[in-house]
Amino acid sequence: MKFRSAALLLVSFLLFASASVSAQKPTYKYRPAPIDNPLRGLVPYVSAMPWLDPYATEDEKQQYLKKFQSEVFPHSMEFHYFSMRELMPEKGRVDFAPIERWLYQANGRGCQLTFRVYLEYPTKKSPSVPQFLIDGGLKITKWKNEDKELIHAPDYEDPELRAAIDLLIAKLGEKYDGDPRVACLTMGILGHWGEWHSYPRTELFPDKAYQTHVMDQFAEAFKTTPVLLRYPAGEHNYTYASNAKTKFGYHDDSFAWATVDTGKEEDDWFFVPALKTAGVLDAWKMRMIGGEIRPEVWGCVFDDESCEVKGQEFVRCVEATHASWLMDSGMFGEKGKPSAERVRNATRKVGRLGYSLHVPSVTIRSIAGKTKVDVSLENRGVAPFYFDWPVEVAVLDDAGKVVRSVEKRWKLPSILPGESVTREATFESKLTDGQTIAIRIPNPLPEGKPLRFANENQQLDGEGWLILN
Repeated sequence: MKFRSAALLLVSFLLFASASVSAQKPTYKYRPAPIDNPLRGLVPYVSAMPWLDPYATEDEKQQYLKKFQSEVFPHSMEFHYFSMRELMPEKGRVDFAPIERWLYQANGRGCQLTFRVYLEYPTKKSPSVPQFLIDGGLKITKWKNEDKELIHAPDYEDPELRAAIDLLIAKLGEKYDGDPRVACLTMGILGHWGEWHSYPRTELFPDKAYQTHVMDQFAEAFKTTPVLLRYPAGEHNYTYASNAKTKFGYHDDSFAWATVDTGKEEDDWFFVPALKTAGVLDAWKMRMIGGEIRPEVWGCVFDDESCEVKGQEFVRCVEATHASWLMDSGMFGEKGKPSAERVRNATRKVGRLGYSLHVPSVTIRSIAGKTKVDVSLENRGVAPFYFDWPVEVAVLDDAGKVVRSVEKRWKLPSILPGESVTREATFESKLTDGQTIAIRIPNPLPEGKPLRFANENQQLDGEGWLILN
């Protein structure tokens, strides 16, 4: 009797479970994500882009954007240099207006801005430090490099200059740390173009103690927005203070020219050997890598008959460095409008930069009146997506309108290349006829491009939804 009762109970449970649980397990094909996905790809100088009239009507702006998108190589970031002089017109005050003007330009095109502040810029006819410092007695050393370019090098030991630099970094952090309009900063401040070198006049470059001080100031000011350094350095670096244990990323400004290890001692300054010597070959797993394609190979690096340096081929360098973005002028009119051949090759090669998030499968289950969604996510790129943007999971009606949605933190930066994870979301009711589940990752920049998945069924326009059933 007890056995019969137990059997009846088991049958009842199974019938209840089968009635309460139903599952869909669709799978999805891979398709390369758009090369203008946020915070990766090629990065033009913002000043080289067609001017966006701040007083344009909405119709005029839409016409501008339509023309821009049809004529300019796709991208999601733009770059600009700012001199300390223009940002500090007087003692004790930082003027953000120059940055805001260029932010309007980049953001208006759906792009985040990355920028750098410099105190020395070869070829400039006048100093790039604030006039009030010069009037106060700041020593400026004028000299010409081997290309006969005039350089105005400030005395980095001057206490008034150092105080002004501290104030500038602090104010930049107060204003722009965590600002979705800004992609990242390259640290700048010291040396030619803010690239932390003054070769061959190395005696004009700050000592390690002051380099460490500048890094400490940036670390204190920028706790959210990434900051990248030009040169990786370990404890025993002759020129640079150690930065191996900091949170800063790195940028290779001789990309596809002096990047990959050649095994030659004279090339130990190349980017990858420098990473190796500093002990930070794996820094990319948590710290962004960027850079600039070397001017000698701008554009032609993407030709059928490529000018790539043997051993420094573009894709090889991408895979060795795990770079997410690269400044470039070759695809943006510096040497004329790129040919169709160049655009085709650039699209393929640039697509290797940074992250590539693909959803290979999903499980949607109806359990006890609820809808549970398990999403499989994999990264087919060479780097993580370094920003913990929230993911929106929604129920859409048959017209594509949101019926209900939840915001999830799926720890996107933790998904490394080659890894696959499962993330979940739950709705408190069942799906009805005509309803679908969809996900998207909105850009916190209101005008910005959404992060699109590397999926064949990814919406490439509109609101950027990936439909899951």
